[in-house]
Amino acid sequence: MPSAAESDASRTIILKTTLLLVAITVHALEMFLPRIPFLPWLKPGLANCVTIVWIIRYGGVEALFFSLLRIWLVCFYFGFSFITLSLSLSGGVLATCAMGIAWHLFGHRNLIGTIGIAVVGAVFHNMGQLLTVFFLLSYNVYLFYQIPFMIVASIVFGMLVGLLAPMLAQLANGASKQMGGGAIRIPIEQAVPRLYGAVSVAMLVLSISLVFIDDRLILMILAILITMCVQIILGGSIQAFFFPIRRFWLLFLFVACLLLFLPYGKKVPWAPWFTYEGVHATVKQWLRLWTWLQISFIFTYFKFHAVIFRALDFFFKSHKSTLYSGLLAVEDFPGVFEIIRKRITMEFRPMLRHPIATSKNVFKKAFYDVADYIVAHHADFPKETDDKIS
Repeated sequence: MPSAAESDASRTIILKTTLLLVAITVHALEMFLPRIPFLPWLKPGLANCVTIVWIIRYGGVEALFFSLLRIWLVCFYFGFSFITLSLSLSGGVLATCAMGIAWHLFGHRNLIGTIGIAVVGAVFHNMGQLLTVFFLLSYNVYLFYQIPFMIVASIVFGMLVGLLAPMLAQLANGASKQMGGGAIRIPIEQAVPRLYGAVSVAMLVLSISLVFIDDRLILMILAILITMCVQIILGGSIQAFFFPIRRFWLLFLFVACLLLFLPYGKKVPWAPWFTYEGVHATVKQWLRLWTWLQISFIFTYFKFHAVIFRALDFFFKSHKSTLYSGLLAVEDFPGVFEIIRKRITMEFRPMLRHPIATSKNVFKKAFYDVADYIVAHHADFPKETDDKIS
């Protein structure tokens, strides 16, 4: 019979895992939304409603840890890439810090609500990503002409996230009260051979170094070598070879639009709207992008996610429950994603007829579906508790 403290710890881990899996699933579903060609990174950011609830329930430091786990787990399941990871980290970390400070300074005093906090988070998220695009993809100041549009988008999406946060907080409170006492089985952290860890760190260093390499020949050689290594590791994979173009063609197009039309330099005779300098800059940035996206397969093969988990464990020693929720989420995400996908598919037609009411109902059912799944697979709870969480 577990003690009261052990039961409370189990409830906390299950609730955190549920929130984390909801955030990852929402983030994953947003990846399938159509992209605006000149703003390929712009998304509603609905997962921020989970971040707001996490800040209010557990504090800013816990929320920062949660954001790092969420970003890393999305990369783990959908492909590591230095550029996409940089965009997610810059936006997610900056937004979480801004929302945490806003809640600490004004939220406790009822001077700002969840909508205000969400708008602050959306603004900082978009600004962080815009700065990352500027420094990693193009030093083109015309990029900042997007700021007015991004502010409008931040207000619209921020209001939507702020409206969802209280409903999610209510669901979290209800689920926490319904969970009975019991123990939870935590999966064992993966042991990573030193060679795997060394290779993963070396690839991370190379990914960062690519930002500072400006020689086109060196970039081309690195792109060829990394592509060959990936093909050797995977035993020859056409899918891996065309992955950068098939999955990120909009990003390649965006880079070309930023760099080809440079206002200075020598015009290309057969295409006077281009400059030689713009063509060279585009080719170099495409080579960087290609290499970053190919390196993602090396990260996955050498279990870089396990290295990151150990690093997070080192820096967040006093936040074990959040780390355990990350370990459970790694194991449960495929099953949870399929459950939520089926739920949305089943309710799709009613959502078209009654979008607001049906969406709320689907959101509530999906949340409890996730909690049920975690309890069924990891918790030694009494049978009657499983019946309550439904």
